[in-house]
Amino acid sequence: MKGLKTIVLLAAAVLLFGGCDCFKNGNGNERKLDKVLILYMAGFNSLSEDLLGDIDELKQGSLPAQGDNNAILIVGHHTAERLAYGIKTKPCIVRVYKDRKGNPVLDTLVRMDESDVLTKKEVMAQSLNYIAEKFKSDHYGLILSSHGTGWQQAGYYSNPTEYTLAFGGNGLKAAPRVVFPSGPIPYREPEVMPGPAVRTYGEEIVNDGGVRQVYQMDIKDLPAGLPFHFDYILMDICLMGCVEVAWELKDKCDYLGFSPTEILTDGLVYTKMTTRLLKSGDPDLKGVLDDYYDCYAAKSGDYQSACYTLVDCSKLDALAAACKTAFASYRDAIAAVDPSTVQPFFRSYHHWFYDLKDILDKAGADTRAVESALRQCIVHSIHTKSFMPYSGGFPFDAYCGLSMYLPCNGSAYLDAYYQTLSWNKATSLVQ
Repeated sequence: MKGLKTIVLLAAAVLLFGGCDCFKNGNGNERKLDKVLILYMAGFNSLSEDLLGDIDELKQGSLPAQGDNNAILIVGHHTAERLAYGIKTKPCIVRVYKDRKGNPVLDTLVRMDESDVLTKKEVMAQSLNYIAEKFKSDHYGLILSSHGTGWQQAGYYSNPTEYTLAFGGNGLKAAPRVVFPSGPIPYREPEVMPGPAVRTYGEEIVNDGGVRQVYQMDIKDLPAGLPFHFDYILMDICLMGCVEVAWELKDKCDYLGFSPTEILTDGLVYTKMTTRLLKSGDPDLKGVLDDYYDCYAAKSGDYQSACYTLVDCSKLDALAAACKTAFASYRDAIAAVDPSTVQPFFRSYHHWFYDLKDILDKAGADTRAVESALRQCIVHSIHTKSFMPYSGGFPFDAYCGLSMYLPCNGSAYLDAYYQTLSWNKATSLVQ
């Protein structure tokens, strides 16, 4: 594809014109960096200005010098004016460091083709492979930032009725006969919801001949876009803190951080991010969560809204085993749960994200094995007292750290799609 050719040619140019001096040791031999932090920002959407603001925050924090043993790379940084999607721009790979005077520098290493869309798994994999080839290390960390809709199929969140009607309707019974749409999604104006703006993974808007189309990455495609293993993946994206997403990514990183709810557009605290993640020794992932909590707990009203969970991916197998047993033992009771009694993690009509343990509690299940597995896999979690209480939000009356689909408040279409997810194949929540 065009983007791959562009990356290869520009990578060669960077090497020819002196971009590799910081990757040599005193003998002129290639050396590995201690840590590489990658920010993958798919921001050609309504978050464009907010993601640029995150970059500004990052520049205010502690940055490595050009010759240091750590490196920070940004994939993205191609936003135009807010909502100006008719102005085509080229996605970039940018290195961030401080010069000899301590000033932040954004050094563009690669400009991709205008046709490259950062939410395509091929473009993501090519971009990350380029970074891994040029910035060799045994320790990579990844921050993903964009819009997101949890485990759901690309496009469904903003357009559920049309999807259901067009592909089987509520009377759908034979799940294997369902044909799920793929490719670009017709553009829809962003939904206007009350309260502060939020980051509602991945969305890039393309204006082709005056016709706007949206490219979103299906969560099932995300692992294919991650070509190597990461020490951690942190998601600055709405609604990704669900067990379904955790299971899809469990083999791609040691630790996974995400929010079960929406995230206000200011997002994570980038001014302190590099100090936490590039320090000597293990990255301070718990500190990232605590910085996030402290920032929003100090606000008032709807802006005092945040929750975030850090998961040890090596412990998720035990959670799946415990859930599989519970789902089989209490299937009828789960189907009879009153959704209004279960802890929600959503607003408006987007009723597809509930607290995992509270679902089982409201079903009257014996949750001792599930609770034990949750204690093992959830390393750290934070939440404010409520989430956007003046704008259709909710208090945190229950919070196990992970959300999950509640089939009795879903649809036949969603059930059919859910059966294609790895989590369902492992636990048989939906049969």
